[in-house]
Amino acid sequence: MFGPVKINSLGGASYFVTFIDDAFRKVWAYPMKIKGKVFKIFYKFHVVVERETNQLLNYLRTNNGGEYCSNAFKEYCNKFVIKHEKIVPLSPPQNGTTERMNHTIMENVRSMLQSSYGLEKHFWVEVVKTTCYLINRSPTTALDGGIPEEVWTSRKENYSHLKVFGCEAFVHIPKENRTKLDYKFMKCIFLGYMDGQFGY
Repeated sequence: MFGPVKINSLGGASYFVTFIDDAFRKVWAYPMKIKGKVFKIFYKFHVVVERETNQLLNYLRTNNGGEYCSNAFKEYCNKFVIKHEKIVPLSPPQNGTTERMNHTIMENVRSMLQSSYGLEKHFWVEVVKTTCYLINRSPTTALDGGIPEEVWTSRKENYSHLKVFGCEAFVHIPKENRTKLDYKFMKCIFLGYMDGQFGY
């Protein structure tokens, strides 16, 4: 988990939690307003991962933060036979993959916000999600140059839809929503990719 971020996102988040598949290095990031939402997010993540892969989630490695040590979290892991490994307190290197990933994500957040067309810092969640989207579609040494998303889905990735974060974008306005003198488009700013939708 990363946070708190001093500037709340548009949705009010000041934290995000990341989950990384240790075999394929695919990463997911979920924004949160408070730390206490981790269990609810893990439940959602668990369901999504098992449905996508038809494989059982067997191991979970976390730090010793209270958000991972609640009775509800423990009971859930016991119920679904998930071995919950907690690192030694104050020993981030034991969970080095996650620590490095959070560092990489935040470096990208700073860089992408600075290079965008005047986007304010409260768009950081959109950058976090875009960063994860791009990491999942980038070669990694952990897979000998393989692409996490390709290994995860067994499908070749198409990169033709990628755009520069924060660039100008134009949305078509259907004729039912405009008069004859209105513009046919609305000028916008590109803020990333939609999960589960073909679009931006």
